[in-house]
Amino acid sequence: MNSKKNVPIYEMTATISNGLAQSKINSTEVEDVVMSLGIARIQINSTNNPDYPYPLVADVYAGDLLELGVSDPNHVYTVLKSMAVEIQDRKVITEDTKNGILDVYTVVPKTRYIDGKGHLKLFFAPDIRKDIIGLEDNFTTYSIYKLAILKSPGAKALYKNLQAITYKIPKGKNRCFDYQVRISELKFTLGFASIDNEEVQKVIMKNKKTPEKIDWDYLYENLPPKEKKYERKQNFENNVIIPCQQEFKDKCDFAFDYEFKKEGRSYKYILFHIYKNKPKEEYATLGKILSKHPLDETKTLATLNAFYTEFEGHNDLTEKNIEDFLNDASYDLDLVRMAIQLADDYGYEKINNYVGWIRSAIKGKWPGENGKGKQATKMPVMSDNQAERCLALAKKGTTYEKFISALEMEGVYLGKLYEMYSALEILEMYGRYLRKEPIFEENANG
Repeated sequence: MNSKKNVPIYEMTATISNGLAQSKINSTEVEDVVMSLGIARIQINSTNNPDYPYPLVADVYAGDLLELGVSDPNHVYTVLKSMAVEIQDRKVITEDTKNGILDVYTVVPKTRYIDGKGHLKLFFAPDIRKDIIGLEDNFTTYSIYKLAILKSPGAKALYKNLQAITYKIPKGKNRCFDYQVRISELKFTLGFASIDNEEVQKVIMKNKKTPEKIDWDYLYENLPPKEKKYERKQNFENNVIIPCQQEFKDKCDFAFDYEFKKEGRSYKYILFHIYKNKPKEEYATLGKILSKHPLDETKTLATLNAFYTEFEGHNDLTEKNIEDFLNDASYDLDLVRMAIQLADDYGYEKINNYVGWIRSAIKGKWPGENGKGKQATKMPVMSDNQAERCLALAKKGTTYEKFISALEMEGVYLGKLYEMYSALEILEMYGRYLRKEPIFEENANG
């Protein structure tokens, strides 16, 4: 099975053990998304069969990173190529939630980058099988798309960490589940303290069977400054916790409030109050759009996000207006852009219903000034460029096909039409056809 073609990224989910969801790993934000995508593709190909043979290989493409909005066209090949080397160093510390024993392994010990193709092959370690294949309980499922749109420092790791316990949120309105974790340990989990440090590794290996004996405060305090971030509580709160809190409220189906707790005179714990949440409509809508209208490689998630950013607020257009335009145009972004430009050329102040005007134009109708969806019979004065754009829009409508058939009855065939007449002249003929008048002026004059 070619999972890249058969399952769109916006529909992909990864299912991992709760131990892996709450693991500690020094991966970058992009690496986190790429590894999650690789796991999702292995699960698609294996159909969750516990006897699925080795090696556990997944394909990741430059187009995937663009579609998920975690890279840009100018750097995506460089990012993917460098990742082929760097990702092989990423060790993970997981805890078996059944017996409490720690496991330490390199997630992706081998990669292969195919030059000129933007194609990275990930060879996952045999150790990860128990955490991603044949899971029957104690697992977490999360959306690759939702993971990718989280941008705050530590947000992706925190999302998986808390997702693993959202099932504990009590049913009912305004209910939450309280989850307390030591701040120093959370920093290791979120990648703000290095688990690759030699002394840290020694302590972890010594206490694999007794993880409760690990003194995370001691390990964090004794790390070299270059191997840890956000040491001060205020720094950690302002740069990580508060941005994550806001982003989860905006984008996720669960969110959290929090409070820091003291042990003695120092803040040592953070208590999360996790509750169910309804994300902002703009993020929920984007997911719905993608699920209903798969985009080809030229219309990636990043491109669609940029399109919304470009036009939201333009002449008071709302996100809902843009969504309607895209639906009308079957997600032809160029067609929507052309219709908006044509409306602007015609004159925003002259159009009573700007949104209706654009929607009519997208549907191949010349809307006139009122923009109420009726085909106008009066052609306005326009420049050659406006005429070209208007004609391109008119061609999208079924009425235009009937107009072409009528022209052929008059002996003017499509192959010669655009050689014989300008765009403005064709539009004038089209207007006469809509008014049920003779197409050619000489016939009209008798």
